[in-house]
Amino acid sequence: MLELKLIYILEIIVFLFIVFALLKKYIDSFLNIKVCAICAAVSTTWLASLLFKNLMLITINNTLISIMIGQSIVGIMYNYESYAKESKSTHNLIWLKKLLIIIAGITIAYYLVETTGILQLCLILVALLVLLIFALLFNKSSNENEKNDAKKNNSKTT
Repeated sequence: MLELKLIYILEIIVFLFIVFALLKKYIDSFLNIKVCAICAAVSTTWLASLLFKNLMLITINNTLISIMIGQSIVGIMYNYESYAKESKSTHNLIWLKKLLIIIAGITIAYYLVETTGILQLCLILVALLVLLIFALLFNKSSNENEKNDAKKNNSKTT
């Protein structure tokens, strides 16, 4: 069984970052969402690591997986903050919503790392679904704001 050490994880993240960065234009147009290459690289790495660990194809230290999941949680929280600031509507209690994202993320991460078998596979699917939902929600608002800003700029110039 292959043991994934830190150096391999770093190499995988760098490789995936380059792949996602090169394919960014195609992914953005195909999925109609903006993809952060580093976010996609880290998320893909921990999701694949958990999946392969669960299938007993690799061994990997839970600390490495936990660090990568933590990076994804913080990325989601900061994306929410950007989304809230860009959407120009009144977002009360942003700090509370950010705290809830962190608390929910830590809870999901804990069970992702500490469970095995079918439960872990189900949690991997839930985590993937959550990542996709956040990507779609935040990008939908960002695209709408860009369209509204473009309309305002066009009306000012005419």
